[in-house]
Amino acid sequence: MYSELRKFSPQTWGSLRSPINNYFEENFEKAMQIVFNRSWDVPALMRDMAKYFSGFRTLNNSNLYIRFIRELNETLKEITFSTLNYDLLFELALQSCDLTAECFLEDTTDIPYPKLHGSCNFVLQGGNFINCKFQGRMQ
Repeated sequence: MYSELRKFSPQTWGSLRSPINNYFEENFEKAMQIVFNRSWDVPALMRDMAKYFSGFRTLNNSNLYIRFIRELNETLKEITFSTLNYDLLFELALQSCDLTAECFLEDTTDIPYPKLHGSCNFVLQGGNFINCKFQGRMQ
């Protein structure tokens, strides 16, 4: 994934130099911790990673997300879904089943789908966040 991010975003991911390159090639998660600890331009890296991930789409309607949604068809609107990863792929699976995920409203006729850590497509759509609390170091 690191080599793909470097190609996709040469201004941010592609500008990282040794020894961090070696860390990313060995263990992406540990390398990210080093980047956070050294306060490099984390927001720019995360924005470009989000843009990279937002370009992925499911290839067909037989993936496990779609099968999962179809299995729950009768009870879908009684369930609140949430993920910590692959949130966009789940949302696209809902769309391919002609359903809409609702990430912000509490009272909705759509499928409730809070995104606990944000989402890569928030970067592309923009939006206003009201009464939000952020924890940790902000850049």
